[in-house]
Amino acid sequence: TELDEVFLAGTEDEVDLLYIKDMARALALLQTEEDLSHDTYNVGSGRLTPNRELVAAVREVVPDFQVDLTPGRTLELPLMETDRLRADTGFTPAFDTQSAVQNYAEWLKAGNPK
Repeated sequence: TELDEVFLAGTEDEVDLLYIKDMARALALLQTEEDLSHDTYNVGSGRLTPNRELVAAVREVVPDFQVDLTPGRTLELPLMETDRLRADTGFTPAFDTQSAVQNYAEWLKAGNPK
């Protein structure tokens, strides 16, 4: 797969990735917490994941997966601040990159649509 037109397609480009199941849990915690200290919260993993790590996780599950990433970094994005979320709800992600990819692959293999 070629990613010439994709934003952040460098091997070292990093973004805060959060699996959808963790996202849903974080939103549910924010909706049900009775005593929130702030009006605004960032929802994320609180960790930057480089594309090379994501590709390695996919290859663990799909060994013949191929993608052409641009070597290096094309853009630097800051880490999203998630201290408020963690302090006020106790949220920490249940899935890391590898377990999120594995869980999603199992979901697809079970016949669920993309």
